Amino acid sequence: MGQYAELNIMIDIKLHSNSSYSKACVLRLPEVMARVGLCRASIYKQMASGSFPKSIAIGIRARGWVESEIDTWIALRIRTRETTQI
Repeated sequence: MGQYAELNIMIDIKLHSNSSYSKACVLRLPEVMARVGLCRASIYKQMASGSFPKSIAIGIRARGWVESEIDTWIALRIRTRETTQI
């Protein structure tokens, strides 16, 4: 289980306790790559290891990522950087 898995549980709890599902946005791969600065292969490799948010099905052949999960992943990376600096 990757370090992101614990955060994913917190996100699930927050989403389920929040009644505003209609405000959630789904990002497609090009937008995710632009936001996180990773290439497609790195995103899928980190998804497989549990250290990046999983994509969701948005159609028969279309996948996307929940925007708030991507934002939380970015925030976690920033927080990790800040706690590891001297």
